[in-house]
Amino acid sequence: MKKIKLPIDKAHRVLAPRIAYIVTSVDKKGRVNAASFSNLASVSTDPERLVLAVYKA
Repeated sequence: MKKIKLPIDKAHRVLAPRIAYIVTSVDKKGRVNAASFSNLASVSTDPERLVLAVYKA
């Protein structure tokens, strides 16, 4: 096994596999936009509500 050094600020990316979700939206002109996310959290089950974090890197 090969060991590599990983900067501590990137370590969270390898801690656990996560489910990927594809989130889509449609603007007023009917154009579809899609993005993949893995940092979703359920905040309610009735009705089902999810929260996701989006930030500019």
